[in-house]
Amino acid sequence: QTCALPIYILCVLMHIHLCFQKLNIRCIPYDVIVSSWIMSDRQRDAVARLGFSSIFDLRTDALESRSLIRWLMDKLDPHDMTIRPGAGKELKITKDTVHLILGLPCAGGGREFTDWYGEVDAAAKLRRDLNVGKEEFDVVKLQDKIVLGNDDELSIRCFFLILFNRLLFPSASWGITNNEVLMTSNMARMSDIDWCQLVYTDLCDAAARWHKRNKTNITATIYGCSLIVLVSNFILLTVHIHGM
Repeated sequence: QTCALPIYILCVLMHIHLCFQKLNIRCIPYDVIVSSWIMSDRQRDAVARLGFSSIFDLRTDALESRSLIRWLMDKLDPHDMTIRPGAGKELKITKDTVHLILGLPCAGGGREFTDWYGEVDAAAKLRRDLNVGKEEFDVVKLQDKIVLGNDDELSIRCFFLILFNRLLFPSASWGITNNEVLMTSNMARMSDIDWCQLVYTDLCDAAARWHKRNKTNITATIYGCSLIVLVSNFILLTVHIHGM
C-alpha cells in the first residue's frame, strides 16, 4: 500500500506525457499548393496532360488540426483501414476513396522497379541536371526551378518531386529522396500508373507504423497521405448529418 500512491502518480504522469507527445505530421499539402501558385499556365497544362489536373483544386492548408489527425489515426484500424469514431459509425478507406479525394490516375500498373544502385545513380544524375548538391536537394530548390516558368520535362518533374514528397508519399525525410526520384524517372508514363493504389498502399503502411509506434518517445510521427484520413472524416460526418 505504501507504493500504491507513487505508482499511481507515475501512471498519471505517463498519461500526461502521451497526451502531450509532440506530433510530427509529414503530409504538408500547403507546399504543393504554393508550388502550384508559382507555376505558369504552360506548366499547369503540362501537369494536366499527365492526368494530375485535380491537384490544382486543392484548397486545404498544412493540416493544422493536429489533435484531430492524431485522434483519427488512433481510430483508423490498420487491419481493414476503417475509421471507427464511435458506435455505429465507420468509414472504410480504399483505393476508390483516394481517387474520390485526390482524383489521381487509377488505371494501369505499378511503378517501374529499379535496384538500390540504380536509384542512387538516378538521384545523382538528377541533382547534376538541376545543379544542386545532395544537402540542398529540397523543396525550395525545386521551386526555384519551377518559378522560371519553363514547361520542359525537368521543370515539370520538379513539381512532381514536391507533390510526392509533401503530399502523396511523405516519408521521414524533409529533403527529396531516391524514392521520389525513382517514381518520376519516366515522366511519359505518369498517366499509365495506378497512383491511387500506390497512395493507398503507402497509407496502409503509415497506419500500421502509427499503431506500432513507441509511445514513450517524445515525438510521434504520422507518415503517409494524412489528407485522405482527414477528408474521409468530413465525408463520414456529412453522411451522418444527412442521414439523420
